[in-house]
Amino acid sequence: MEVLRLAAAFVGLLVGAGFASGQEILQFFTAFGWAGTMGAVVAAMLFGALGMIIAHQACVLQARCHKEIVHIMCGPYVGVAVDWIITAFLIGVVVIMFAGSGALFVQQLGLPFWSGALFMLVITLLTMLLNITRVMNLMGALTPWLMALMLGLAIYAFSTMTQGVAQMDTYANPGKAAFSEYYSSWLFTAVLYVSFNITVGVPMLAVMGGSMSTPRKAAMGGMLGGLCIGALILIIHFGLMSRLDLVMHAELPILVLANEVAPWFSYVITFIVLGMIYNTAVGMLYSFAARIEDRESPRFNMYVVSAGLLAFVGSFVGFGKLVGTVYPITGVLGLLLIFSALWFGLRRRKVAVAV
Repeated sequence: MEVLRLAAAFVGLLVGAGFASGQEILQFFTAFGWAGTMGAVVAAMLFGALGMIIAHQACVLQARCHKEIVHIMCGPYVGVAVDWIITAFLIGVVVIMFAGSGALFVQQLGLPFWSGALFMLVITLLTMLLNITRVMNLMGALTPWLMALMLGLAIYAFSTMTQGVAQMDTYANPGKAAFSEYYSSWLFTAVLYVSFNITVGVPMLAVMGGSMSTPRKAAMGGMLGGLCIGALILIIHFGLMSRLDLVMHAELPILVLANEVAPWFSYVITFIVLGMIYNTAVGMLYSFAARIEDRESPRFNMYVVSAGLLAFVGSFVGFGKLVGTVYPITGVLGLLLIFSALWFGLRRRKVAVAV
């Protein structure tokens, strides 16, 4: 049960606005057509390996924030820089999540942007009053529903596909892929996708791994969570591929598939996407505050509220503009972190075998 709780929370942490809406999957995988499937497989393996390594080491260290993990994996000098850059990006992701909530309220509910951002701010701050175990339970609660709905959508889309598999591939447009203005490759884009997710995910994964009872359970939970993220990528990718002619240029591709089922179903998906935004906002804000101040300190809540209000104000920059600025920078930074983590895991394995 402990392993499943960590795995579900890991999935819930990384599945934010862009993932659950299908926009991230479209840009990083489906834009390459069926070749993007290979990228999704690579991403699944990387997520599984990195989740296992980071969660295991976090449990060994009984980590309370990401500082210890980053310093060990990246070294004492590079680790200091990576530590604080990650901390800065954590609040950046919270800003994006609040902006995503505001955009969702505007597009789906016809309400003002500020109402959606404020709603997410309030429920996120209220959650911060809970302890880490209860936060993990909350973050994992929506994960099975998300996987079930996405699987159902993908099966429906495939079973009702009116054009052939090869014909759908002709609608792919690598020029619309993320970072295509710099370099277009399904492999590079897949690795970059993992890198920015792990960069912003390692702080909360470190805290969750540090709360596990044994390193073995932590490693299993991290690996299972990573593989589940990979499975979700593949499920959404296949669903989008079956309707690529309709979703290639859509802002919220998953809602296009949901409307194919029934108009009311798009509101069910909207609720799930909102829940995923909430998951990510909670995880990132908790990690940011835990890095600045100990969870047991009376000043912890003060930092949470201050950071939350700052993120609320920043969200008015706009969802699209924020994603286009914060995620690319985070992805490039994350390459150093994931390579350091994989090398760390390989070295530890060699030492264990030698002993």
